Amino acid sequence: MKRFNILLVFSALLLGFASCNEAEPFATAEAEDYPRILDPIFPDRQNGNLAEFNTHKRDANLEMALTVTPAAYTTVKWFIDGTEVHEGHSIDMNLPAGSYVLRMEATTMAGKSTYREGIVNVEPLDDDPYSEKKGIERVIAPGCPAVLIGCNLNSITGVVIGGRTIGAGSEDGEYLGYVVPEDLEEGEYRVELVDAEGNRFGANKVTVSTKPLIVDGFSRSTPGSEWVLSGINLETIKSFDISGTAITSFVRKSATEIVLTFPDLEEGEYSISALDADGYPAYFYYDGMEQSAAVVSVSGEKTLWEGHHYVSWVYEDGHPNKVFGFIS
Repeated sequence: MKRFNILLVFSALLLGFASCNEAEPFATAEAEDYPRILDPIFPDRQNGNLAEFNTHKRDANLEMALTVTPAAYTTVKWFIDGTEVHEGHSIDMNLPAGSYVLRMEATTMAGKSTYREGIVNVEPLDDDPYSEKKGIERVIAPGCPAVLIGCNLNSITGVVIGGRTIGAGSEDGEYLGYVVPEDLEEGEYRVELVDAEGNRFGANKVTVSTKPLIVDGFSRSTPGSEWVLSGINLETIKSFDISGTAITSFVRKSATEIVLTFPDLEEGEYSISALDADGYPAYFYYDGMEQSAAVVSVSGEKTLWEGHHYVSWVYEDGHPNKVFGFIS
């Protein structure tokens, strides 16, 4: 009897295995299910900012495949900096050097969707011309001179902004000068560098702005002296307020410079703000960000020179960046 029972158990097991082997694969997810991106795993935001997801050299492609469910009923779209660049469950795409926001959206036939996003950094090759943000130089104004800071820039003859090629040049390979077109509209633009042979290299982004932005000269002054401020769109400034003292007349002003006589105030620190001709606030590049107010330190000491000047002994004698000679 026991042998008979054992035979029945083995028979049942064999039938079970046979059933499993002969059965066709089937999907457990259905068309009405909510979509999920199973792989790869994206890092969480850091202090509210997108985290770095992928880093590679510019001679390699951005290669990635998404595992989604329900796979048979889901469409995946890929976006770079908010622009759709591809559709499909995988991507193989070359990007110039720079930093990009990558976003993938998975949408089912029922209209349900989910997404993942992160930062993709594409690094230049060692000998590539390249530029990255150093300060406020990436905020530019229509019709005004501008500069990009980087390395290996001697061979660059132009920059591409908003689909336009603008003449550019560099004497030292580290500072690339150009003039922003007068009719370039406000907004954020990705920049490319172009050499004489037509090769293009990534250079991240610039922001075109028509609002007045004061960059240098506002942090310190002397009572009764000329106060020289530099920035962009400064010709639109109508008035200053220095802790309640209004200033509406100027020695001179242009798009990149505004000069006024500083009021006779005692030594100390004072808040400053400014308005443009339409009554909107001007901005100061203060504490590493654009702010509608700043602080000026008033001192009896005379400022002999204030600004930025790059100095390096690697240059030949007579080169303007070999020495600092602004103070006699």
